[in-house]
Amino acid sequence: METNKHNTVKQLELHWPKVGKINNFHFITETTNLKKVNHGWQKTYERKVEILFLGRKEELRLFQVITTKIILKSNKALPNKSLLTKLGYIFDYLELGINDKGTIKKVFNQKEVLLRFQDIKKQIEKDYYGLELEQLLNSISKTIENEEKLIAFLHSYKMFGLYFTGLYIPFQSKPAEIVSREVNLQDFEHQVVEEKIISSAENDNFTFNINLDNSSETFEKYTGIIKTELNRIQIGYLEIETVDLNIKYNTSWVG
Repeated sequence: METNKHNTVKQLELHWPKVGKINNFHFITETTNLKKVNHGWQKTYERKVEILFLGRKEELRLFQVITTKIILKSNKALPNKSLLTKLGYIFDYLELGINDKGTIKKVFNQKEVLLRFQDIKKQIEKDYYGLELEQLLNSISKTIENEEKLIAFLHSYKMFGLYFTGLYIPFQSKPAEIVSREVNLQDFEHQVVEEKIISSAENDNFTFNINLDNSSETFEKYTGIIKTELNRIQIGYLEIETVDLNIKYNTSWVG
């Protein structure tokens, strides 16, 4: 019995990054407006991120997530580009507790994130003003102060949802072939969808194909793929499209 348990734990650990090794990733969100007004306006939000696995803490796995650079691009003039970049750096350093499924369960440095936000907020308020900005900053503050909301935000596809996938299946040598799960799409007015994920394995490398579990009148396109190699995410891609909006989420390991 103990031998089986040992083998199970050993097998599970194979699918996590090596302790102390920095892995570099690019996270890119490409948004295209499909409405008649500003049709074809494309915005790209790219983050260069270092992810470091530090081992166990409080029965969770501790990950450092450091955003080293944010790049915003657009095929048209992008108002408040500097403001959007500053807001992105609120989350430039995170200490996250991850469970065996690969799900974020705790933000160990939540207080530090809140302090960073307050500092950046003071800088922003020197250069920008208005009711819309005030509402945005209040919304960010409430998200950071509430750990459950903060975790949901960090799990969104525009943040780290393609890395912390929640698709690790503990106590099995390979993942289940089909997984269904509910996902809250924050970029699509928080619509909740049921994803169907079909997985396959080859030499301990996994491929997850993502689609909707049921047909949808809202989404004209919903397709994605996540591939792991050795003990890390290699690529993640998800494209979602409605009649008004197309968003492509990408993450890729770069070394």
